[in-house]
Amino acid sequence: METFLPNLEQSYKIVFFFFISVLIIGTFITRLKNGSFSVFLSWLLFFLGGGATLYFVLFERNGFRMLVLIPMLLLCMKVIVTCTTYKDQTKKLALHKWLVFALGWFGMRPKLFETLGKGSLSEALKLIFDGFLRVVIGFSLLLLSRFVANLGNSEHLKFLYTVLTFAGLSFILHFGILTISAGVWRCFGINTQKLFKEPLKSRSLAEFWSKRWNIAFSEMTSIAVYRPLVVNLGRKCALVTSFLFSGFLHELAITVPAGAGFGLPTIYFLLQAIAIIIEGEIKRLSIFKNQFIAKLWVFSWLILPIQLLFPPEFIRVIIWPIIGVH
Repeated sequence: METFLPNLEQSYKIVFFFFISVLIIGTFITRLKNGSFSVFLSWLLFFLGGGATLYFVLFERNGFRMLVLIPMLLLCMKVIVTCTTYKDQTKKLALHKWLVFALGWFGMRPKLFETLGKGSLSEALKLIFDGFLRVVIGFSLLLLSRFVANLGNSEHLKFLYTVLTFAGLSFILHFGILTISAGVWRCFGINTQKLFKEPLKSRSLAEFWSKRWNIAFSEMTSIAVYRPLVVNLGRKCALVTSFLFSGFLHELAITVPAGAGFGLPTIYFLLQAIAIIIEGEIKRLSIFKNQFIAKLWVFSWLILPIQLLFPPEFIRVIIWPIIGVH
């Protein structure tokens, strides 16, 4: 787990300074009355603030690099989606509600937080319980993956404990902690929902990426990239641009921390965009009414090129150390 620690103890202070600086500047930008100018400044903050952070962590360990970049990128994108959402509105999101949205929720719809403090919503406790159960399952899978890793180092065992580790981490974060978070905010009157909604039920790639898997990312690219571009560029160009931007963010979260595999996540997301466009042209064919064929189509596109999204070096220097494999 040493990979997730900084080289120098003072690195924590520097990272904290970067994060607080971006938060303060971003908060100021979201308060501006000139909507178009605030959107411009929010993107400028993304590139300058994110760039400065990136430059600093390039000299840090792989895991620590990832732990710093992801929260910083999320915060910068929170500023962008807030400025874009309220671009043409005189009434902005209240300061305390903005701070709760920016620091306390993974999703990317700031308007949800306008109802903060208006009374508890239904299913809050159910979401919290469901999330807790999935966290337990996730940690159990990590323990199992560590057990499998101790059995040997054959290629079959490597594949098995890698899959188990990914599954465990996904249960803990995607289906666990984020679901608990949704339940907690519903207690405070915010209509938060699961951000990962039964992805195995997807019968099209469009459904998977827009309605079931990482809805926060879908919200973000829709608000910040797709909607501003679709009027002038058209649906297909806006869609491809959105997926390319997703690829760029995954480069910063995956290949930059790993220090290898640059460009591969972008290719993965470009393939997804192309597949969705193809899907839109052929989905009316009777063959896609068959549930097995529809799911085969979806998960073939998702799984077969998965090594583009998670290059071997990322698995070696980021994923395996979590279960003690070096």
